[in-house]
Amino acid sequence: MGVKPIDELVEACWPDAYRIAHSVLHNDADAEDAAQEACAQLHRALPDLRDERAFKQWFYRIVVRKSYEIARSRVRHAHEEPVDTQSSKDLSEQTLDLSRALDQLPHTQRLAIIFHYYYGFPDNEVAAILGTTYGAVRVRLFAARRSLRRLLETDLIVEGSACHDPN
Repeated sequence: MGVKPIDELVEACWPDAYRIAHSVLHNDADAEDAAQEACAQLHRALPDLRDERAFKQWFYRIVVRKSYEIARSRVRHAHEEPVDTQSSKDLSEQTLDLSRALDQLPHTQRLAIIFHYYYGFPDNEVAAILGTTYGAVRVRLFAARRSLRRLLETDLIVEGSACHDPN
């Protein structure tokens, strides 16, 4: 990609790389590490990119892969870290919050939602980014929407919102 110098390209990609990594890892430091590793790989592998139009899809796939690597590493060391009891609040204490509901989805569903709705990728490109099939993305999106609907309706009912009419 001769259009932009590599430093400008990395600077332009950084915010998306960090957001994607954070949506997988839910930890600022780990997300920053994953985004940095993805940008470093971008720098090394950019000459191998054959189709400039596929850049975003290619780069986001690198970010997801680096995030998964860090997540796997974190799981291996999880027995050393204390359990966070603060994050296990009772559902009745929660308020309507899409971000919180997204966080409750399995990471495969969460990423499908993010790439499809937030970044606007069609399902076939989401499949390429996530390294899966078109059908698998459709199933993940369906399941994620159903789960989000249930989570958000539960929040509305629990909070006694006037938006929910049981009749």
